[in-house]
Amino acid sequence: MNFEKKIPVFLETIEAFTFDPFINPYFDFLESLIINGYVVTIHRNGHGLDNPMQTIDEINHMRNFIKHYKKAIGM
Repeated sequence: MNFEKKIPVFLETIEAFTFDPFINPYFDFLESLIINGYVVTIHRNGHGLDNPMQTIDEINHMRNFIKHYKKAIGM
């Protein structure tokens, strides 16, 4: 993993966006970061950036994480 290319993403941000690429390209943007070698770290607001809940460096992991998280919170 390349730790210089980490992008923190907060769960609160994921909750704010509709998981529909026709409405909002946010999740496509996250996937493009992973394709370009970035690592996405998932955080909950207030828990600090040094304690990620998930470290994602693979597109299917990102898709599954978002799908399951949205389902878990009823979206």
